[in-house]
Amino acid sequence: LRPETTVYLALGMFAMAVVISLVFEKRSFCRYFCPIGAIIAPYSLVAPIELRSKNPDVCRQCKTRDCVKGNEKGYACPQMIYPYAIDRNTHCLMCTECAKTCPNDNIAINIRRPFLDIFKEGLGFLRTPDITLSLSVIIIILLGVIPFHNLEMTATYTLLEAGMANGLGIPQMVLRTTAFLMMGVILVAAFWAAVRCFFAIFFAFPGLGRLCCRMIL
Repeated sequence: LRPETTVYLALGMFAMAVVISLVFEKRSFCRYFCPIGAIIAPYSLVAPIELRSKNPDVCRQCKTRDCVKGNEKGYACPQMIYPYAIDRNTHCLMCTECAKTCPNDNIAINIRRPFLDIFKEGLGFLRTPDITLSLSVIIIILLGVIPFHNLEMTATYTLLEAGMANGLGIPQMVLRTTAFLMMGVILVAAFWAAVRCFFAIFFAFPGLGRLCCRMIL
């Protein structure tokens, strides 16, 4: 709501990035501390492209490990991950440095079905190792922020929010934060109900359920 708050936030993130870069190697700030990375991670799970090792055995038998060490053709992986260990898009930046440095030409950029990372375990939806509690919280926040951002730009909601804040005697920022978190929870609950309905249809009409699974997976 105030420009100076945005400035302080930006300066704080910049200072934290500088300090972490001086203490730790490569892009430790991007992987472990940057809030932008936390927002990008859920979107990467539904991406239609992926960077993967063509043959994991070739990577395991490689002696030089240029993908994580770098060479004259490119930099080392900034995320400090081996290509053969990548099975989801969560941490990969798609910078393609490993494709440049690989002496065995063992890196491929593939076109794939969207949502493949989420549905990787078939009907075990949201039971994959990458769907952690922290990622689930980020998804809930995003589900609330995106529609709420559009809603708060309307004059009707602005007047309603100001009136409720004055009537309840609470800061407008507290009311706004509570509102978008509640919206995220409501959307998650609606999604959960939709999944339950899907499974009910799947077991009641197996043929239709299998057809839906083929369309998704």
